[in-house]
Amino acid sequence: MEKRGQVAIFVIVAIIIVAAIVVYFTVFNQNKGKREVATEIAPINAYVRGCLKQTAIDALYVTGQYGGYYNETYFDTEEVVYYTSANKLQAPSESAVEAQISNYIGSNIGKCFGNFSQFTGFQVAVGAKQVTTSIANESIDVSYKPAIVITKGKTTYELNNFEQKVDTSLGLMYNVATKLAQDYILLGGINIAYGSAVNDDYNITFNSIDYADYTSIHIRDEKGANGESPLEFVFALK
Repeated sequence: MEKRGQVAIFVIVAIIIVAAIVVYFTVFNQNKGKREVATEIAPINAYVRGCLKQTAIDALYVTGQYGGYYNETYFDTEEVVYYTSANKLQAPSESAVEAQISNYIGSNIGKCFGNFSQFTGFQVAVGAKQVTTSIANESIDVSYKPAIVITKGKTTYELNNFEQKVDTSLGLMYNVATKLAQDYILLGGINIAYGSAVNDDYNITFNSIDYADYTSIHIRDEKGANGESPLEFVFALK
């Protein structure tokens, strides 16, 4: 009986130790990469985060108007992005759309920063930056890693890691657009039944406008990005 009692105690102790290890690594992983921001520069940190969020939202509206593109070198002469042409699929890959959103953010976030003149007594320098975007059906996740050096007097601080999630159906709209383009080639026309099913399942709508040599498709989500004005995803089929 005494040996059985000792074994039971050892088992209980082992369970407690294992549970403690699991809790430790769970908390560690949740906080991995997170650093406390010095109180003195907390307002600048918050300002950068606000700029990242707004610029990411702006990126969705711009890229949405051009079928997932931001760089105008991808546009045709009439600024139409073709997802099909000559019976061939030429929709951008999801990774290409992610890169376009990242490019927009990297190119435009500085306009939001201005020169940080509202933060009296601080000198702020923004160096090289890295932006990556990941698209899901109902959101995007943006990782922004700049080299921001903040100086006040003889004290220097650095900010270099920001994460931002934006609620948006742009990923879903892109998938719908790609499916419509694929069906356009297979069926020789727009798959109205699929579009209606998407409207019923996800509450997004699409309209087609016929022109002389192509059809423009507008996929619309009334919820917009982060609850702002309606978001559209526009592309063309020919």
